Amino acid sequence: MRELCGAFVVVALVACGGSRETPTEGRGSAACRIWQDSVCDWADRCEALTREACDEQFQGVTCRSDDAAKECSRQFDGASCQVVPPRCGLDAIADPAPAAKACAALTSSVCERSVTCGYSETEEDCLKRESVDCSRSIAFKLDYETCLDEIDTVKCDVFVIPEICASVIIARQQMPPQP
Repeated sequence: MRELCGAFVVVALVACGGSRETPTEGRGSAACRIWQDSVCDWADRCEALTREACDEQFQGVTCRSDDAAKECSRQFDGASCQVVPPRCGLDAIADPAPAAKACAALTSSVCERSVTCGYSETEEDCLKRESVDCSRSIAFKLDYETCLDEIDTVKCDVFVIPEICASVIIARQQMPPQP
């Protein structure tokens, strides 16, 4: 019965022009948040990811284009579970620039705190030592701002990066070299 109801919802969304309420959670424009919601509805329906895991990752995406996000939302709403709709995957829709900027700001914040606590002489020294590759960043989770706030309160006697910061930047997977 659940599958039948799920199919009805998809048909109803497509028949009504793909209109859906704009989610309040998520980064980016209203069209981007609707795309995030459509992707995660599809992933949950197709059992590709749990809804919670999908939301945690995709709500951190900032979209390149509202028009592309809108079109892809409609495609995901009616898509089969076999493949991601063409030109609607993460790399096609996500604008990596805000995530790369967030990654650089996070690394800088950690290094600023390291200098304040006396673990690094200069921020530049710390940045060289950390050598974080922000160019692979594609999204940053909604916990990002909380992470930044917590870095500012790290105790200097036990300089440990807050646990919430461990995975706030989502990076593209690095593909192994082809033989």
